[in-house]
Amino acid sequence: RVLFRSVTIIGPGASTLAISGDQQHRGLRIGSTASCTVLGLTVMNATPPPSGGTSGGAIVNLGSLVLADCVIGPNREPSDGHNPYHLQTTGIESTGPKLLLTNVLVTGNLAGYSAPFDAAGDVTILNCTFSGNRTVEFAGNIVFRGSRLIMVGTTVTHNSAGTTGGAAGIWLVSGSTTISNCCIDSNQASGWTLPVIRVESGASLDLANC
Repeated sequence: RVLFRSVTIIGPGASTLAISGDQQHRGLRIGSTASCTVLGLTVMNATPPPSGGTSGGAIVNLGSLVLADCVIGPNREPSDGHNPYHLQTTGIESTGPKLLLTNVLVTGNLAGYSAPFDAAGDVTILNCTFSGNRTVEFAGNIVFRGSRLIMVGTTVTHNSAGTTGGAAGIWLVSGSTTISNCCIDSNQASGWTLPVIRVESGASLDLANC
């Protein structure tokens, strides 16, 4: 399901309408020239086929995307995180200029390498929940490698990460991040992976009321 044009998809609610990849396909792909809004649905059982290479998952955003009142998950690699293609992102992967999430639940996503949520560009996350996601080998739950991230009123809890680095909660690789009025708790890490937040030298963090 590839969206090359700017469209708005309005679902009746995440508990009523689901887009399923049937463990064979990606859920949605937003093209680089598109500006899309997706409301009120679930994206589940999505994964790129083996020919899809290393990127993909429930939603791949190459353009601008507004996602609200949705559930992302469960999505997973076919081989419980040991796919030879090492799928980077099973939930949301965004390399486009803008991404806005409002009241989105990201849950039950299993990734082999990187995270159930991996984003660049300008990202805003409002009143969302990231819970019950797992990475087998690396990273953790949320990876940000863009220019600006604003996260407000969001819960990041009960996620787990593998042993080789990153953070089970939030991993900030680059850019400027502001996190306020959020709960980041009960995330499980092992080995070199941190349980809460990891901030790399190329990133900055302003943390308030968390």
